[in-house]
Amino acid sequence: MSAFLIGLSWGGVQYSWGSYQTLVPLCLGVGGIVATGFWEFFGASHSFLRLSILTDQSSLAVYAASIVQGIIMYGELYYISLYLQAVKLLSAVMNGVGVLPVSIVLLPTSIVVAFVISKTGRYRWALWCGWIATIAATGVTILLREHTSTAGWIFMFAFVGFGHGVLYNALLFAAQASSPAKDVAYAASLYTFCRTLGFAIGVIIGGTVLQNFMATRLGDLGLPTAIAHNAEGYVSTLKTLPAGSALREGVMNAYVYGLDSIFEVMTGIGALGLLATPFVASRTMDKSLETDHVVQGAKDEA
Repeated sequence: MSAFLIGLSWGGVQYSWGSYQTLVPLCLGVGGIVATGFWEFFGASHSFLRLSILTDQSSLAVYAASIVQGIIMYGELYYISLYLQAVKLLSAVMNGVGVLPVSIVLLPTSIVVAFVISKTGRYRWALWCGWIATIAATGVTILLREHTSTAGWIFMFAFVGFGHGVLYNALLFAAQASSPAKDVAYAASLYTFCRTLGFAIGVIIGGTVLQNFMATRLGDLGLPTAIAHNAEGYVSTLKTLPAGSALREGVMNAYVYGLDSIFEVMTGIGALGLLATPFVASRTMDKSLETDHVVQGAKDEA
């Protein structure tokens, strides 16, 4: 997995996509993942993966959607923060305040959705609504510009928080409902792993897209493309440039172009999560507790 992520981060940035420096780690990473899966299913006597939760179509769809949500969620959080710093030129403290609308809406939304799912025993409605809202919210962020008003980007960020808030617990409920009763804990753990894996992939994909598209725009404007290879670090230099100068305006334009491209890619990736939803089956959430982890005395009595 590490080799795959390294190759993904190098592609088009440090090395061209067709170079051996990019292809070798990508191929090693994909080959390693396939070999590990093959060994776990057919070779290992004691698998570290709970294979019973990986042989069901509904479960696989949930875990795939969890990776997709992780990609979009952290891809958005990381790069809307960069937007506030590089385009709106906010300080580090105000940048933290600026992303609060996401959390302020996400947390209560996830709590309400979890409550409704617990009461009704139905979770597929939340998956449909969550993906539609998340895709729409991600698409709206494509409209972020230098002149976007404060009220405008606050609304966009709150919309992002709402979409992810609906999905946040809905996917967890779906993962647990799709697994056998004895594997509920393993299903929750694998869900967390998949979402965390998505976090890493999302930031790397965003970085690759940003640097490639930003370098293209800088080249079109006749500005140094090296700025794109240190996009995050150049923010401090950008803030020192004279207001209204051609360099400052051009670099800001390149940031906006690169960030737009990221959000376009994230919107497309979000569609994959929506496409996985029909494969998530509607199953009962009423399961008796079956676990190997019990108090020794209780186990002996049983």
